[in-house]
Amino acid sequence: MIFSFLCLLILICFLSLTILCAGVTSYKALKETETKPGQFVGILGAGGGLGHLAIQYAKAMGLRPIALDVGHAKESLCKSPGAEFYVDATNPNAVEEVNNITGGGCHGVLCVATSFPAYNIATDICCRKGCLVCVELQSSILS
Repeated sequence: MIFSFLCLLILICFLSLTILCAGVTSYKALKETETKPGQFVGILGAGGGLGHLAIQYAKAMGLRPIALDVGHAKESLCKSPGAEFYVDATNPNAVEEVNNITGGGCHGVLCVATSFPAYNIATDICCRKGCLVCVELQSSILS
């Protein structure tokens, strides 16, 4: 009985720490964009763990999240937690699509994707005087 309770307690602690780590990372990144309620925020890598949480936080903060990820299979995964729009990042017109939705680009862009093309898209969907926050920047992208 005591062993079962301890195992359950350890599992709860582990899950809580995992959510806290990813949650704090996503939340802080969104706050760094200084995006105001009603403004668009683009989230690249929205179908992953950090992106999925960022969509939920953005919606709770009154932002208008646009999810970008690879393939149409992730569309329902991104829209279910609250993304207003989903754009397939492999679409050659992805940047144009986002800029049409927003009327000139996102006020904040959060890039939690780890691919070089995602960073190209991220800079192109950011409006003038917008803010791009890179969370998972790898050294291979810099070289």
